[in-house]
Amino acid sequence: MNPNNLPVFKSRMEDELRSLLKQALQKSKDLPEIMHGTMVMSAAADFCENVKNDYSRIKQGYLNLNISFTLTESEYQQIVDDVTTKVLGEFIDLS
Repeated sequence: MNPNNLPVFKSRMEDELRSLLKQALQKSKDLPEIMHGTMVMSAAADFCENVKNDYSRIKQGYLNLNISFTLTESEYQQIVDDVTTKVLGEFIDLS
């Protein structure tokens, strides 16, 4: 992946996670408030695990489009962790 494309890649991932967490929060509105954070954290964990498991598919998708994808699996997984932490922090207090 061209380093110039990395911000767009992260931004799309952030937007996708943000949308999922908003949906989780909406679905949890009928539950006791104490469960809202749990539902959001669970959705974030699922997203993180699923996206990490998609490394090979995503890399191949870029290569099929003749777009260089130079992120190692470790670098990719770190980006997923960073994005998840950042977006989750928008929904719950991580301190």
